[in-house]
Amino acid sequence: DLMTVQAELSESLMLKQKLEDTLRQRERELTALKGALKDEVESHDKEMETLREQYSQDMDALRHSMETVSQ
Repeated sequence: DLMTVQAELSESLMLKQKLEDTLRQRERELTALKGALKDEVESHDKEMETLREQYSQDMDALRHSMETVSQ
């Protein structure tokens, strides 16, 4: 009976260790994904700012052209 309890305890400890290892691996993966997402968001924000600036310049040029044509 004691041997059975020891075997069950040993199995439980191995399972616990495996679960903890899996948890640590998932946490590392999550951290890596968060970093990748942060980089993607920063890149997207930069692209959007570039597009806003280009749009603003294009609209200014269009206004200037319209003023020139209407004179």
